[in-house]
Amino acid sequence: MVAQQQAELAARLLAAASALRAEMGTPVRPVDQATVEQAVAAARSILGEEAFAVVWAEAQSLPVEHILSTIPSTAAFATLRDR
Repeated sequence: MVAQQQAELAARLLAAASALRAEMGTPVRPVDQATVEQAVAAARSILGEEAFAVVWAEAQSLPVEHILSTIPSTAAFATLRDR
């Protein structure tokens, strides 16, 4: 999503995933660590530090039920990819 210029959505999803992992006590898999860090860094770079921090904080403060209800479906990802 970051590569497709969807940095704000990517930041929201990354923050939500971070919150869910914290809730479940599950860290990022070592194999995925570099990819997650690169995506976070890219979104932060595109949005700017201040805007990224706001988006991240908003997404992390959402109740788990809300986070789960906003996860895009496979069809939504396909639509974003095709833009």
